Amino acid sequence: MLVAGIFVSYSRESEAAVRALAQDVEALEHTVWFDHDLSGGKVWWEQILAEIRNCHIFMMALSPDSLRSVACSSEYNYASELGKPILPILIADGVSPNLLPPKLSQIQFVDYRKQDKTGAINLARALRLLPDAKPLPDPLPAPPAAPLSYLGRITEQIDSAATLDHKEQSALVSELRRGLRDGETAADARKLLERLRKRDDLFARTGDEIDELLEEAAREAPKAEPPRPEPRPEPRPEPLRSEPQRSDSMALKADPAPRLPALSDKSNEGSRLAGAMYGCAIGFGIGVVAAMMEGAEYGLALVPAIAGAIAGAIAKGRPQVIRYAVIGAFLLGFAALLFGYSIDPYAQAFAIAAVIGIPPGAVIGAIVGALVGKVRS
Repeated sequence: MLVAGIFVSYSRESEAAVRALAQDVEALEHTVWFDHDLSGGKVWWEQILAEIRNCHIFMMALSPDSLRSVACSSEYNYASELGKPILPILIADGVSPNLLPPKLSQIQFVDYRKQDKTGAINLARALRLLPDAKPLPDPLPAPPAAPLSYLGRITEQIDSAATLDHKEQSALVSELRRGLRDGETAADARKLLERLRKRDDLFARTGDEIDELLEEAAREAPKAEPPRPEPRPEPRPEPLRSEPQRSDSMALKADPAPRLPALSDKSNEGSRLAGAMYGCAIGFGIGVVAAMMEGAEYGLALVPAIAGAIAGAIAKGRPQVIRYAVIGAFLLGFAALLFGYSIDPYAQAFAIAAVIGIPPGAVIGAIVGALVGKVRS
């Protein structure tokens, strides 16, 4: 059944529950109207009655306060006379099905106190099974009188400029005392008492009576609960440790800075061997070229080959070896050159070959050893 509009009758004390109910009903693709700004007056009551006439379903929010409300009683009686489908919804505890008014006790109500999945399913089923609204009767039944219209009359008397005698003031206080006992009118009656207390022509005895009523109303009003502190998260237990924890300073002392791998580390043997082989081969090749240029024996090539092998072997991950190889190779070559020229031509040829072969062999061997070490690491 496609529903165009649902009227919700409720008591002001249950407004929070009714708002939640209205949201759930709207989630079922129905439109909901309920008065959430209760105040006395003829215009307000006429609007209520017009909404009842226009609705397709009259929904009665059952609570102890709504069952005692004169306004709610007038609303569902008017809806019944108009032939509107009535759906009672139980939204609060303290309601006995045996004590419902006759027009409501004959209708199966929906228990929506928990507002859970079961309640939502029952609510949707009840809305679907309700009969369609009948056309409005012609002529319309007589509209009920505004149940709170006396507050409007009292407001006019209090705000009027005419002088109020003691009898009129006493009558106003008596009516407002009755309004304080009604949950729907308590707030409005309190405001009117405060406005009456400010009149210039108020008798002292009437003022004392108003003060007593306001103090009594303040004592009976529910006090707002202080804000609860947010719960602090419980500390999680530390996991058991088999070893004592170390502070940062201890950890720094206990864990020395990473050192360069020693020449005897087995994990670096492959890289050192590769560097030595490349350095030896390059140094030997350069030494052969140098020997050919000087007409010396090829055995001279062994000198730069050994230098390249040594530099390539120790240069794994140590670029500074290249610098030391350059300095050492040139010093060694220069010393060999001086030594060769001071002895004989053969020594001179050896010295020249050493000068030409040792520095490149050592330097290139060191570079190759360093690169091989980085690649393998």
